[in-house]
Amino acid sequence: MESARPAKSWRETCRTCARTAWSQQLLFQAATANLNPWTEAKVDTRTAGRGPLLIISGEKDNIVPWSIANASYKRQNRNQAVTEIVEMPNRGHALVIDNGWREVAETALVFVKRFVG
Repeated sequence: MESARPAKSWRETCRTCARTAWSQQLLFQAATANLNPWTEAKVDTRTAGRGPLLIISGEKDNIVPWSIANASYKRQNRNQAVTEIVEMPNRGHALVIDNGWREVAETALVFVKRFVG
């Protein structure tokens, strides 16, 4: 006979609900960032102190196609900090979880190593 799980206390339940609500809020903010100019997820493209930025796009990405990635690059490239874009051939949206993720990781690592002293 299996032992029944003890019921969660109301504090545990509240903590779980709070974490879930917070996670959902973050996802909603990220998903609607382009639609809401006052969102907390908005990127400040004028901050001169930001670090180097590499935008990696998949050639066959239908979720964030090259046109969107390139528009982000053009917007960020106005910043005086280093901004670069790379298109990975024959890659879709799941760049780091599909076959060939090492090539994507190596591309990012080569970029980072240029700025780490």
